[in-house]
Amino acid sequence: MPRVANPVTRTYHSLQGRWDVIKATCSRWSEVLEQIRANPPSGVSIDQYESLAIKKYKMMATSKGKPFVLQHCWKLLEHMEKWKLRDQETKPKKGALLHLDDSDDEGGRNGGRPGGAKKAKEWIKIEREVMNMASKIDEMVKSKETITMKTLEAKMIMKEEKKKNEMKQARWQSVRDLEERKIALEEQKANAEILAEENRIMMMDPSLMDAITKEWWNIRRAEIIVRRKQVMEDAAASMHGSSSVTAKA
Repeated sequence: MPRVANPVTRTYHSLQGRWDVIKATCSRWSEVLEQIRANPPSGVSIDQYESLAIKKYKMMATSKGKPFVLQHCWKLLEHMEKWKLRDQETKPKKGALLHLDDSDDEGGRNGGRPGGAKKAKEWIKIEREVMNMASKIDEMVKSKETITMKTLEAKMIMKEEKKKNEMKQARWQSVRDLEERKIALEEQKANAEILAEENRIMMMDPSLMDAITKEWWNIRRAEIIVRRKQVMEDAAASMHGSSSVTAKA
């Protein structure tokens, strides 16, 4: 058999396909030779059988006008005892490559073939490796799904905690606002009472007072005037500050 310049590793499928081509071609060639040997044309010697077979092979409908080019394969096959048995084999059905018989008996797919059991064991080993790989991939997918679920649960918990904190802050703010309004009302009430008391003092008639009461009245009257003047100045300053801020804005 001629050597290949750059040999490549073939898969079982590739080898099976190549063997089917070789088997069919050599079977036709064997048929032509058998016909010539069984009924040799008159005047043709044994040495001329091959040249006559070449012409007849090319004329066969199944050859499609192509010559026989597998002489190197035929030289190996024609003397093999199992050639006829191999010639009768049918193409394996789909899926048969994954269910090779591991025995050497005649009922198995590889029965009677050298190395058949070894190839079957190799395919079983490959099938187990594929199943192991599929199992590992399945575990990885499940692990990823678990991590995703835990991440979603963590996000939901964080969202709920954030919502609770926001509600708690809103309640505290509401309480704070209520307290501030209460304090403001109490201040207003106190200021109203102070203002009423100051108005009462300011409206008192000093002609009806004795000397001590009149002295007290004058002191209180002066204090009230100073306080109210200070209040008016503070209010004016506050209004001026608000106007300046508004103008800058």
